[in-house]
Amino acid sequence: MSYSYSIGGHRFTFENLKVLMAKATPARSGDYLAGVAAGDDEERVAAQMALADVPLKSFSSIISFPTRSTRSRA
Repeated sequence: MSYSYSIGGHRFTFENLKVLMAKATPARSGDYLAGVAAGDDEERVAAQMALADVPLKSFSSIISFPTRSTRSRA
């Protein structure tokens, strides 16, 4: 599923949730070296706005939650 957001007549499209999350984070040198950072501040803001509209249940596709049987007992 792709995500998109328009700012000032320019439409930014993000191919999946992982890319959207990577581009929405604050600029870090490691992200630039890895090639996952937003190209500029406008793209970062567009990613942040698009991320704000993503339903919480969409994150379950990329995050694995421990099941009851895999939790350690204290």
